[in-house]
Amino acid sequence: MFLNLFRNKHEIAYKTYDKHAVVFQEISKRLLERLAIIKIQPQTTLDLIMGVSYTSLALSKQYPDAQMIVASDDQFALNYLQKKQRLRFNKIQPIVCTTFAEVALPDGSVDLIVANLLLPWCENLVGLFTEVKRLLKPGGLFIFSSLGPDTLKELTRYLQQPFEVSIKDTLLDMHLIGDELMQVGFSEPVMEMEMLQVNYTNLDKLLEELTVLKLLSSADFRPITPLANELNTSLEVIYGHAWQPKQRVKSDTGEVYISIDQIIKRG
Repeated sequence: MFLNLFRNKHEIAYKTYDKHAVVFQEISKRLLERLAIIKIQPQTTLDLIMGVSYTSLALSKQYPDAQMIVASDDQFALNYLQKKQRLRFNKIQPIVCTTFAEVALPDGSVDLIVANLLLPWCENLVGLFTEVKRLLKPGGLFIFSSLGPDTLKELTRYLQQPFEVSIKDTLLDMHLIGDELMQVGFSEPVMEMEMLQVNYTNLDKLLEELTVLKLLSSADFRPITPLANELNTSLEVIYGHAWQPKQRVKSDTGEVYISIDQIIKRG
């Protein structure tokens, strides 16, 4: 009985998250639109999810012949995904990992890795990128979305200090993310950014949503008065992708030979 209550508590939490996550679902949609124009036919796809996933079902439909793997550090997230989207885990392999820097899969076993809005809640970005690179096959693709440092910049208009953006230390500029990818060994990182504005009818709704989505730490917020009838805040959304370099063959003399298609930039 206790276990059932525990499960129900987590399911209610995820349903509440779902209710408020319209903007996150929109970001997921835009990420998958960017993936659709990239020429790749993966045999194995890995979706790295934090909390509720808005990409797994779409990926399984987009690549119906690919083996689909979903990894999370939360078993209840996988359970909720299965129940909500009615995914059959006899076709989709779930993996629970203690950290996204350690996923229980062999080296070079995945063609495509997707991470939608995982980076802002990842404290070890280098560890994540290193693990993704380990898992990708030669020529494999890593595609992701994140949030940049201008996220929630309007809150200073509505709230007195102090208030805390819970992920402020992990909101990195897209150029820094690109540099980290290069340092780990990815090739041809492509980064882009857009600002999404979200409108609210009152401050209570704004604060409730941002707290549920774990963008703000729950606290005793002190509003600045008077407030406008309509409030808005922005999310700096970052999209990026990078490739695992193709294998390089080393000769007996120590010379490294690179295939010609690695020299020609991908279109």
